[in-house]
Amino acid sequence: MKTNYLLLILVFSFLALTSFSIPKNSITTSKKTEYVIEKDTFNIMASHGIYLRDSANLTCNKLAKLPYATKIVLLNQDTISDELTVQETKYFEIKGRMQKVKVISQIDSLNNLEGYVFDGYLTKFPVPVLDYRGTQENDYLSGDLYYLQSNFKNHDRYEIKRQKYDGEDEYDCAFQQKFGSKKDIQYKQNSCGEGGMDWDMMIPNLSLREAYFFAIVLYYQEYYDENTIPHTITFDKKTKIISIEPSDQGAGCYISIIENKNKILTISGYCGC
Repeated sequence: MKTNYLLLILVFSFLALTSFSIPKNSITTSKKTEYVIEKDTFNIMASHGIYLRDSANLTCNKLAKLPYATKIVLLNQDTISDELTVQETKYFEIKGRMQKVKVISQIDSLNNLEGYVFDGYLTKFPVPVLDYRGTQENDYLSGDLYYLQSNFKNHDRYEIKRQKYDGEDEYDCAFQQKFGSKKDIQYKQNSCGEGGMDWDMMIPNLSLREAYFFAIVLYYQEYYDENTIPHTITFDKKTKIISIEPSDQGAGCYISIIENKNKILTISGYCGC
């Protein structure tokens, strides 16, 4: 039983660990109040960052590279380009337009710069912390729960099941919890069995494009490591399901992003052996 407990700790740690590091002053989170973003202000959600260009074309001169979580403000709407398509992966395309923007950054060399960016990499939602690390002080809180607790109003857990291993403290192995002022963000975890954990997360109005980038940051940042590509990403256009899973089909995390007929998205996952 002690071995099973250690396995669960490792699973939670895996969810929390990330492989990228960016300046902490470019990360925006709020632990005390629900996240609010001003009109026409967006966050960069591509973990690899995006380029600010000198005109409304993806091949134009690069003015600067804007890191993940940088805030930008849309400027003149009459400068929007025609719709463009970026092949993000072999199976998944990102559609958007070039928009004229102004950069808001605590990095002096970037702050107040103006130029054009591809808006397929932008979101009005708060973005997950890129270099989040779970610690023993927060019970190895997984990255997705940390994201929800940090940015949205928290409500009490319910349908709780607790588990205890060989003299260790009890913990919530299964529960449901709602977030947001309207209680419309839902999280469900079920990990009372042996060998792994599974969960579901639903955030209303999150697009398939946004859910894809959030899943990459929360669970699979190492996908962008130039030296290793341990996971495979596929997209079924007919069923509108994005799957992210270990390339060898072995132990690890298996993520599905599913869009139903009402365009409501659920991010579901399983981590274990």
